[in-house]
Amino acid sequence: APSNRDNGSMNMTRTLRRLEATEADILKGCCDLLDARRILYVRHSPISPVQGKGGIQFRRQRRSQLGAPDLIVFPKGKADLMVEVKTLLGSQSRRQIEWQNACEASGRRYVILRSVDELMETLR
Repeated sequence: APSNRDNGSMNMTRTLRRLEATEADILKGCCDLLDARRILYVRHSPISPVQGKGGIQFRRQRRSQLGAPDLIVFPKGKADLMVEVKTLLGSQSRRQIEWQNACEASGRRYVILRSVDELMETLR
């Protein structure tokens, strides 16, 4: 039987594997930064909570909104910014690429960010 020490090693290994930020982690950090700097933004969510008989359920948004950027940022004195957040290895879906193309075709700035640092650099 494995000792407690062995279990501790396994838990530490699992923790070390989790050091990479998830999209949710990066997105939360971006929202925290925008809040701290008092920059106006809209957080897009592809699902919306709905009160159902068994409690809260989640329903997908309109199909036209699938692929929309995670954040729409309104930096003071600068052009609006469409932000898609991805992990270091994350890639866009077909619908996200379609949204990016539509945004850029209409003259909007669209960026894919993989860290809060990249957002800070983009806002300079």
